[in-house]
This record gives sequence, structure tokens and C-alpha cells, in this order.
Amino acid sequence: METGTARAMPERRTPTDPGGARPVFLGPLNVHLPVTATVSLGHRIPGLILVLALPLLILALAASLGPAVDRGGWLPLLKSIGGRICRLVLVWSLAHHTTAGVRHLLFDAGVRTS
Repeated sequence: METGTARAMPERRTPTDPGGARPVFLGPLNVHLPVTATVSLGHRIPGLILVLALPLLILALAASLGPAVDRGGWLPLLKSIGGRICRLVLVWSLAHHTTAGVRHLLFDAGVRTS
């Protein structure tokens, strides 16, 4: 066993390095996206929230159009803290998704892209 020699650390390889001995883990936090990709992801997340909430919104609409007896079960749920938070998240998602969609349409139309 050699006691006086230092072992050289292996050279760090990048994912685009053709001479890499093995692949490098490219985690989602290591990827730096351009601003337009970040805005696109910000548009898709509220859209996903709205799609997932759609069955509950349809049930609430059906209950509101029915007799007053059916609405009695929904009112305490909507007035609770959890119901208020859900309404806030849904309104935020709808507003954000709508404004981001308009922004994407304006980008596609060529408005202020210079």
C-alpha cells in the first residue's frame, strides 16, 4: 500500500460531454428554463387545478339549480375554513389561467415580442 501518494479526483462530466465515462444525473432542479417555459408551466398548473376541480364544480352547480333542500348541505361546507381556502385557490387558478392564456395569445399574435 502506498502511503505518500494522493489519488486524483475524477473529473466532473457534464451531460453534453461526449467523452463522459458514464451518464450524469440531470435533476429537475439542475435545469434552467427560459422565461417563456416558466410562464408556460405557470399557465399549465392552474389549468390542471381547474380540471381536477371540475367534477366538484359541476356537482355544486347541479345542487344550486335544484331545490333549496339540496343547497343546505353545501353551505356549511363552503363557509368553513377549508371551503374558503378551496374557493380562494379556485378563483386564483381561474384568474391566473385566464390572464396567462391571454398573454400567450398576445405572444402568438406578435404583440410586444421585439
